[in-house]
Amino acid sequence: MPFEELETQPKGQEPPQATLSYCHATEKSKKAGKKPRLTISIPTTICGTTKADLFKLMVGGGSDAGKLRLRGLPKNSAVAGAVKASEHAHFFRWNFGFVPMLGEDETFEGEKRPVRKIGDDIFEIDVPVSWFAPT
Repeated sequence: MPFEELETQPKGQEPPQATLSYCHATEKSKKAGKKPRLTISIPTTICGTTKADLFKLMVGGGSDAGKLRLRGLPKNSAVAGAVKASEHAHFFRWNFGFVPMLGEDETFEGEKRPVRKIGDDIFEIDVPVSWFAPT
């Protein structure tokens, strides 16, 4: 029987992944009737150093359906819904809080999704279209 080459993804060569969670912080907060919150983490290998203070979450429509975009805002911007990233050793994390378009019933935790850097302080994440489908 001949040998067949197997596809492999050696460490360090796998595509970059963002981690998305939309869930309650604790079981206690769920029982207290609090709403789930969306957190997004992107590795520093993608983010590098950021110039923006605040970021806005955007969802793609039409040909961009199934894409989330985090767009950095100019320094000293005062935009409703914009959040500051928290910097950790190997990633940046954004806590966008409750997202009405996702509702309260649909939750997910630790979802790994492909991420790309589109420009300075602009990141794009591929997500299932069903997550942000209008109801």
